[in-house]
Amino acid sequence: MERATARKCTIRDLLDGQYVQKEGAPNYVETPRGEISRINLIAAAVAKPGKRSLIIDDGTGHVEARAFDDESLFERVTPGSVVVVIGRPRQYEGQLYVVAEICKLLSGPKWLELRRAELGRASLTTSLLNKNKLWKQSDTADSQTSTEPKLEKKAVNETLKTAKGEVFVAITSDRILEIIRELDDGQGAAVEKVLAKAGRPDAETMLTNLLAEGEIFEIRPGRVKVLE
Repeated sequence: MERATARKCTIRDLLDGQYVQKEGAPNYVETPRGEISRINLIAAAVAKPGKRSLIIDDGTGHVEARAFDDESLFERVTPGSVVVVIGRPRQYEGQLYVVAEICKLLSGPKWLELRRAELGRASLTTSLLNKNKLWKQSDTADSQTSTEPKLEKKAVNETLKTAKGEVFVAITSDRILEIIRELDDGQGAAVEKVLAKAGRPDAETMLTNLLAEGEIFEIRPGRVKVLE
C-alpha cells in the first residue's frame, strides 16, 4: 500500500476532528484541513511516561505519541525538547494517540512559531502537494495502458521514460537536499532555482515528497530549507 502524505496540522485539529474507520482503507481523522491519515506535528515534549511513550503539546492541545516498532525512537528526547513527529493518528477506547514513525529533535521553540505561521496561510507546501496528487492520478491512469516502470522516490541512476517517451535519469532525494544546501544563503533556497538547477522532470515531485516527509520545510513563501 502506498504511504500517505504526512499532512501538517495542529493537535487541536486532530482532537476536534472525527476519527473514521473504513474497512479496506486507512483510518483517518476528518478535520477542517481535510482527511488526515498521516500527520506531521511540531510540538514540545511535556512528559515521557516510558521508553515508548511521549506526551507532546503544540500550544493547541496535547496528545500521546507511541513508538511500537522502535523503542529507541524517543531515546534522545527529554521534557522541554521541541520535536517533529511523523506518524498515524489512532484511537483506542475513544482516546486519540499517534503511532510515531519518525521523531526528530529540533533546535528550539522558534520551530513552533514557524509551524503556526505555516498553518496560518496558504503555503507553497499545499500547492506542491496538490500538484503531486495530480501527478499520481496521471501516473495511475497511464499505468492502466502502459507497462513503463513507475518513478520511485529513492531511484538512483535509473533510466526511465516519461509518458512522452523522453528518457531521463531519475533524480535522488539526496541530490535535491544537496542542491538546497548549495543554494541556501541563510534565508533558504528559492524553489524555482532548486528546480532549475536540478534540471530533471521529476524534481518537483521529489521536492514535494521531501516536504511531506519533513526532510525540508518552507522557511517563507517560495523558499525551502533542509531540516538539520
